[in-house]
Amino acid sequence: MKDGHTQVTIGKVEGAYRFKNRGVVVKLVGLTKPPVVVEVSGSALPALGEAGFENAANGWKVDKNTGIVWIKLRDSMSQQVLSVR
Repeated sequence: MKDGHTQVTIGKVEGAYRFKNRGVVVKLVGLTKPPVVVEVSGSALPALGEAGFENAANGWKVDKNTGIVWIKLRDSMSQQVLSVR
């Protein structure tokens, strides 16, 4: 984390096998404050509540009890960069 900005890079898929409609869930622990915006490769993901997060393919939420940030997105099979600010 630098200047309140966390970046996570998800590498591209390797090999010949391709998953169909695979999702990715990222768990971020230890952030000093809740994010204002979460982006994947420059596109903002929606901030969601608990019920919305469980049913969504893309989005993020903060667990109010633990401060853990949960992010869901579809796997694009190519490199994706998550930015959390």
